[in-house]
Amino acid sequence: CVVLDLFSRKVLAARASCQNDTALVARTFETAFLRRGRPRGLLFHSDQGRQYTSDYFRELLEEFSVRQSFSTPGIPYDNAVMESFFASLKKEEYHRYFYKSIGALLDSVRQCLLFYNRQRPHSRLGYRTPEEMEQLYKTKQAASTLTDRLLPADNL
Repeated sequence: CVVLDLFSRKVLAARASCQNDTALVARTFETAFLRRGRPRGLLFHSDQGRQYTSDYFRELLEEFSVRQSFSTPGIPYDNAVMESFFASLKKEEYHRYFYKSIGALLDSVRQCLLFYNRQRPHSRLGYRTPEEMEQLYKTKQAASTLTDRLLPADNL
């Protein structure tokens, strides 16, 4: 299970399990949410799998004041970012190697996710990496905050 930031395409949290169930999805989302410092105004988008539509997961999102959005059944383009992410992960990592153990597979995927966040440029991000995109955003936010302090809007 993976939670991506749609703006930066950064992998915020990832977990593996033999079962893709509500507990896995809830733990992965909660990890991502807490790593981001409990941000406000979030929208969580997914397909309509039972783990996402379960009462438990919906209540967790409600507890964190996160709105939920679903893709249209049978229309994978509604969730294109995640579909593309998993297609790339399979093509660039999973299908290229024979893994001797589950541990070796998990280590390989961990390394792939680090590469994805830190070194893999994305055309949708102007050929920046997810981490570069986030740094650019933080820099612009800091500059905007500084400008607001130097030039208060009511003095213009």
